Amino acid sequence: MKKLFYPIFALALLLAFSACEQDRAFPEYDDLEHGAFPRLLSKDGAFFLTDVDNSAIDISVEFYDDNNGKNVASYSWVVEYIDKANGGANSVAPVSILTINASSFGTNSATGLPSTDFSFSLPDVLNTLGLTIADVTVGSTFRFNGTITLNDGRTFSASNTGSNVISSAPFSGFFFFDADLSCPSDLAGTYSSTTTGLSTDSCCPDEVTVESTVTLTAV
Repeated sequence: MKKLFYPIFALALLLAFSACEQDRAFPEYDDLEHGAFPRLLSKDGAFFLTDVDNSAIDISVEFYDDNNGKNVASYSWVVEYIDKANGGANSVAPVSILTINASSFGTNSATGLPSTDFSFSLPDVLNTLGLTIADVTVGSTFRFNGTITLNDGRTFSASNTGSNVISSAPFSGFFFFDADLSCPSDLAGTYSSTTTGLSTDSCCPDEVTVESTVTLTAV
């Protein structure tokens, strides 16, 4: 009789455990912190050392959360300068450059979600960091970091947002980017070259001409 009791007891425990798990469908979800993120819609422009006044980066995002983006109170940015030419001697720590409150958000007509368009001009960036054009060098970097603040005071940035949200195309969470200071090039175009020489082959020691075409594309 004892031999029969133990299997029945074990089976009863297994059934009870299974029933509890069925009652708790996806129990972990309620324990997760539900945040928000800005989805990048477009980003254009660059910073050119030779055209400071007309250099700007234009950005458009929309906001996602559990309440169709309505839990977002503000979207703010800081910028820092990373001096790559002088071993960091002229680098500047992060400084606040922009805050957009929810009252200024528009609506993306395609999705119905809150959205906003904003721009960082090179003159504004330099002024915010307390720099002049004489203080910066080609190849150095302006690093931008963004933060979402929710109505309940919680904040979300690249530091506490999953990498999948930031890097995966369906999400395109836009919390940071680097803008290198560069110089435009006028070398883009198609070039033809002709090279003439004498063949050293014993079979045919005649003059040889080689023609080729190379295309340089601006990036």
